[in-house]
Amino acid sequence: MFSPAQANQIVATAQRQYSFEIHGGAAFAALHQVGRDQTLLRLLRSGNVSATRSYVQREFAAVWYHKHISRMRILQGSRVLVEVGVPFVVAPVHMTLRGPGGQNLGTLQVSIQDEIGFVRLIHRHHPVDVVVRGQRRGQLETSLPAAAHVGLPANGSVTIAGQRYHVSSFSEMAWNHEPVTVSILMKG
Repeated sequence: MFSPAQANQIVATAQRQYSFEIHGGAAFAALHQVGRDQTLLRLLRSGNVSATRSYVQREFAAVWYHKHISRMRILQGSRVLVEVGVPFVVAPVHMTLRGPGGQNLGTLQVSIQDEIGFVRLIHRHHPVDVVVRGQRRGQLETSLPAAAHVGLPANGSVTIAGQRYHVSSFSEMAWNHEPVTVSILMKG
């Protein structure tokens, strides 16, 4: 059983962690590491979209988790040149890719955390279960499978598989500015 202060602390910690996955130093480090890739910049300058796609798919498939990138996209205007990674991730950081003389080569978007990774991180470090729900079909990750098809209150209590949980939820953003609801479930 959690005291209200303990419950609030865990929810605040989860909110800070989600925000850190979007706005923290690791996100910007990964973004700038990719954004400084000279081969990528050279291929973008060449205008050879096929070669750029091949390079990104080849280079980043082999080192995906080493670079701590869950999803990345390169745009030129509104045109997606290349997009790779897992589908359900936290909102990305972005930067303008520049060539010699400041030439705009496109926009790079990088997300360093998928939603299931966030769920596992919070569940591993705190005695709670976590449900992250997006707006589209398939946008659901949870540490408690029985909660997957249960309507959860934003804040309040719910019984799942015979166990009572206190639920505290907050809103965040995923890829493409898609809203997600993060629910923290505490037994008791």
